[in-house]
Amino acid sequence: MTAIYVRNRLPTRAIQTGFTPYELWHGRKPIYEHLRVWGCVAYAQVPKETRKKMAKAARKCIFIRYTDTTTQYRLYHPIGKRFVISHDVIFEEYTSYYNTSDMVGQESRRYYAPEIQP
Repeated sequence: MTAIYVRNRLPTRAIQTGFTPYELWHGRKPIYEHLRVWGCVAYAQVPKETRKKMAKAARKCIFIRYTDTTTQYRLYHPIGKRFVISHDVIFEEYTSYYNTSDMVGQESRRYYAPEIQP
């Protein structure tokens, strides 16, 4: 859904006039300021009404997609195993939720065959 959302806001060769599908459908230019990197870390604010006195003010989630009707974002909270829809989100677009840099080195060592000496 996120790929389709972004693709409809970009120019395409199928439309020779230079407009985007979004412009032809809605009659106005799309806004690109809210676009974010898919799968990045996103901190969704926990409303004051639902959190306890010493609880964290935000929960660490993964950005999944944009909502269709509002300016909110749909996030996945892996610890709670649930989806969160929030407007008050802080993104870390250049960090992954799962740090794979340590895992890649370990996995690559596992699959290489040991050197055989004659």
